Amino acid sequence: LNNSTPEAIVYFPPSTPINTQIEGTISITNSPTCNGVYNIHFLYDPNFAPEGTKKENLNIQLFPNPTTFQITISTTNNALIQSVEIGNLFNPIIKRVAGNNSKTSTINVSTLLPGIYNCKITTNKGVEYQKLIIKR
Repeated sequence: LNNSTPEAIVYFPPSTPINTQIEGTISITNSPTCNGVYNIHFLYDPNFAPEGTKKENLNIQLFPNPTTFQITISTTNNALIQSVEIGNLFNPIIKRVAGNNSKTSTINVSTLLPGIYNCKITTNKGVEYQKLIIKR
């Protein structure tokens, strides 16, 4: 956790069965945005992985990152973007954008709150996951 945007990252080992659940509490103190004890619930879903986890080496670029208003996603190996899903730990799909089957897609993210998000980028050549940071 940091002082500006509370966040937690939970890593599951590769042998974790799908839909494994972890529940508990977390205590946050000395944070300007939230203090107290919070219930937490995590559900392991290998199909929505954090940044750096790739099913294919697609060489997809996501920029600017961090961003405040919009992102551009671009492929460099002739992969065509079919869809983009943006989510976080609490809501795996906050925004879903249908791809236009082109090598570049621009997405307005101005309605999303500041924080760290996962982007699932699906192309005709596979799926890649990237981290997206939104700041205001």
